[in-house]
Amino acid sequence: MKLFVFETCPFCVRARIMAGLKGLSPELVYVAPGQTPAELEGRVDRLTVPIMVDGERLIQDSTEIIRHFDSIGTQLLRSYGTGPELEEWRETISSALKALCYPRMPRLNVPELASSEALAFFENAMPERIGMTFVDALAQTPQLAVEVEAALPRVVQFLASDDISFDTLAALAELRSLTMVAEIDFPEQVSVPFCVLMARAGVAPFTIVAA
Repeated sequence: MKLFVFETCPFCVRARIMAGLKGLSPELVYVAPGQTPAELEGRVDRLTVPIMVDGERLIQDSTEIIRHFDSIGTQLLRSYGTGPELEEWRETISSALKALCYPRMPRLNVPELASSEALAFFENAMPERIGMTFVDALAQTPQLAVEVEAALPRVVQFLASDDISFDTLAALAELRSLTMVAEIDFPEQVSVPFCVLMARAGVAPFTIVAA
């Protein structure tokens, strides 16, 4: 079983967390933007990750990949979609998260940005998505970090290790993105269950990057 991913993609991270919590070990294949691996040529219309290949079966949707992983062994999740409270929380931090994380990603040495072409594409395209230059975004780190930190306590309800849900996977993926931001302090009620669950899943946090 193979899982084609970007290291920085939260939807890929959701699938990776699910695999880890289920005790599965798919081979991770890191891909670069716009570069379809040879074994996927003719099997996908465009390269959007994650993509799971299990024998002859190919799934190119993170939710369906999670559902497939959960079909192996004892079912863990009750449903396969995020709830309104989790989505409201994600929306609350969305703009700040992107402005904090996108400018730091080129400094993470992640596989998808290893080539000069991929890095140039990213650095040209992402500022438009956040509505400002990377320099301006990094300059706003103090107020953006305060904004995110104020919202973090609301995510605790999704981090109970004895009640794993689809919301748990989504919350963990967003929090994992934030681990790259050196200026964000996770409150203990978030950091403890986050670290416990991520250790269970075998997904490491990012190296921290300061503005």
